[in-house]
Amino acid sequence: MKYQYQQLKKKYNNFSVPVVHISVEGKGFEANQTNMVVSEVKVRQTCGFKAGDAVFSIYGCTDPKTEEFLFDDLKPYIALGSCVVLELGYLGESEEVFCGYIARVEFIYEEIPSVEVTLMDIKGVMMAGACAGQLRASSYGEAVREIFSGNIYKDLKQKGIIRKLDISDTPDKQENSEEGIHTIELYSESAYEFVVKAAKKFYYEFFVDCGDVYFRKAKSDESELILLCMDELVLSMRVNYDIRGIFREAEVRSVDDAKGVTVKAVKKQMNKLSCGNKVNALLKGTRKVYVDSSAGSKNEAESRAESLLEASAFGFGTLECECIGVPVLRPGHFIRLGGYGTPADNRFYVTDVEHILSEEGYVTRLTAQAASLDDT
Repeated sequence: MKYQYQQLKKKYNNFSVPVVHISVEGKGFEANQTNMVVSEVKVRQTCGFKAGDAVFSIYGCTDPKTEEFLFDDLKPYIALGSCVVLELGYLGESEEVFCGYIARVEFIYEEIPSVEVTLMDIKGVMMAGACAGQLRASSYGEAVREIFSGNIYKDLKQKGIIRKLDISDTPDKQENSEEGIHTIELYSESAYEFVVKAAKKFYYEFFVDCGDVYFRKAKSDESELILLCMDELVLSMRVNYDIRGIFREAEVRSVDDAKGVTVKAVKKQMNKLSCGNKVNALLKGTRKVYVDSSAGSKNEAESRAESLLEASAFGFGTLECECIGVPVLRPGHFIRLGGYGTPADNRFYVTDVEHILSEEGYVTRLTAQAASLDDT
């Protein structure tokens, strides 16, 4: 485990006195001279295809006499397009939980006036516009790298909105090892739509974690982040196991255009789905057949079948959990749930995380998936 409860408890001073730190274009919000304060913070992180975002509100932002918004004082912290780093934690220790740009600003005049600021990660930039054209790349992984080598992303790197690119090769790279066999084309689509299409094609993840961009095989990081236990970090949790839609075999059929032959690939899985044998008997021999013309070779068909089977398998178990605010909890990692007994105790892959700081305190909510019951 990367983190232990006692270690975090000591690090975060017994999880007392939650704090938020916000830096806009390198300038800390605490430096404002008019006693403006940040409150009502919500950060949404995901290793799914949606953009990550964060929202916070600024209070004490109006003139006490005229009740006008103090725009000159607000301006350094609310300029659209500005790079923002948001940290959450506890007095004496905080961690970065979001890096992005200001995408939306709303001035709210109610009983207590405020300014609400919405941040997005770089997926928001990628969603804008669309283009058509031929890329130099001959595989999808190379095409994703080529997209991120564009001038707009170089500028985002300079601003610190993008920090690292972790882009894995896709299985089709092996199919096109000879230069010039074919190249990838954009069909009047945004960069975001293209990369998502590539990720779905190979069951890859495409997400951003504090400025680090990941395009990789789904759930490829096998390390475990933390053990979440009853009476320690967990405030409430729900675990459900559902065999609806689960199948044991995936078959992909296609045609190898180069050889003019039919291509077929079958992959099987026998994950443990119950504490007895009834589920095995019920699902024995269940198969889903996909006709996929884009799988143009045996290797591609096998890769697709394996991906489709894994995607189905991780629909088996779902964990919804609310914890004491822990800024190191983030998507794209495995965690363990413990202290609840069989079969609730299990290994789950975190797909979505929300960090919420409000008047009630700081909590972290997460959603995670499991493909089988734990054998340990």
